[in-house]
Parts: sequence; C-alpha cells; structure tokens
Amino acid sequence: MLFPSRIEAVTEAMPDVRYIYLIRDPRKRVPSALIMFMAPWKVHSPLMVGTTPETARFAQVFVDGYRKYASVRERMPSEQWLTVDLADLVGDPGGAVRRIYDHLGYELGPRLAGRLGTAAREARDSPSGHAGAVRSHGPRDRGSASFRDR
Repeated sequence: MLFPSRIEAVTEAMPDVRYIYLIRDPRKRVPSALIMFMAPWKVHSPLMVGTTPETARFAQVFVDGYRKYASVRERMPSEQWLTVDLADLVGDPGGAVRRIYDHLGYELGPRLAGRLGTAAREARDSPSGHAGAVRSHGPRDRGSASFRDR
C-alpha cells in the first residue's frame, strides 16, 4: 500500500495509473490494529496496554490515515480510483474481483471465477478469531461509516 503522500508523486510520474484502495470499516480496523500491537506492548511497555493516552494517540494515526486517503481521492479523477470494502471482498469475492478487473480493463476468466466462488464459501465458514476482542478496544461509532462513502 502506498502512503497517501506518495500517491500524488506516483500519479505525477504515471498519469494513467489506476489505484485500488482496499478499505476496512474504521470501527473494526482501528481496534484490530491496536490488538495486534498490544501483545508486544505487554512485554516492552506494559503501562501502554489498555485504554491509555498512548493507545488513543496510536489509534488517531489510523483515523488520520483514513482521512488523508479520502482527501487524496477527492482530488483525483474518479476513473483512476476504485475503493473496495473488505466486507464486500470477503462476502462476495467474485463481485469484488470483477469490479477490480473492470477498473483495470481486464477480463475475468472462468477458472478464476470458479476459484472465487470457492473462496467465498470458505470465507463464510471461517470468521475472524478476534471479533469479540475488537469490540472492546476502539472508537465508538462517530460517523466513521462516512469513510466508506468517500
């Protein structure tokens, strides 16, 4: 993934570039990222574990990242940018990949289409193992759904 600040530089160097931005609902992404970092924090910085000013600042880094991507995207032609929600990719891999292929101007072959159907069935049968933990760490709904709409 490119940092938002690099997108404009890449676009300047390659004006016909097309971007695919895989987004996850910030209400799930931010707590998930915090959980990922809490295991090492327990060892080297145990006072940072849990709801602390440090974890709040760290969570804000992710929120700011979502805002920066939205800002960059608003300044780009819509035909250069495709946003794919992770929930859509997991729930309907075939549909999401078709959108990606269409965005890039490629044709989706029957073999890949079949494999995507298998992936969709497997994804429905194996949910994330930390969904409960995610609910207990992170921002409450404060309009974060608007990130998907942008």
